[in-house]
Amino acid sequence: YTTLGALVSVFYVASGLCQFGAGFGVDRFGARPVLLGGIGLLAGGALVAGFMPDVFWLFPLAFVMGVGNGVFHPADFAVLNANVAPRRLGHAYSTHGVGGSLGYALAPVVSYGLGSMMGWRHALVVLGALGLVALAALATQRHA
Repeated sequence: YTTLGALVSVFYVASGLCQFGAGFGVDRFGARPVLLGGIGLLAGGALVAGFMPDVFWLFPLAFVMGVGNGVFHPADFAVLNANVAPRRLGHAYSTHGVGGSLGYALAPVVSYGLGSMMGWRHALVVLGALGLVALAALATQRHA
């Protein structure tokens, strides 16, 4: 449990540290490329983690995945600000927040279920591959 807690800490420290820089990246390059890059780091890191020979190799990957996670708020808020009428922004932000919270609540349930069925390595490969499929779908949508 200590190792798992440390991995989660590395992920969230990287995510928190990255958000400041991600905001500058969004301002300079736009939300879309930053968001797609973050999804790629998060999903790709999960997929690669499934092939690691030892749990301690997951620490640098948890950092990479945390950097990928750190782009979501800066990029998503820029997307919302650009596409939602000002009088509806409060509702848009709250919907965004609820969606993120549901994702954080469901992720352990889904990953535990998959890990119990097929082992943690296969679960990471499946989840990472699903993330890359979602990335490909988003990348092909011009206005997504």
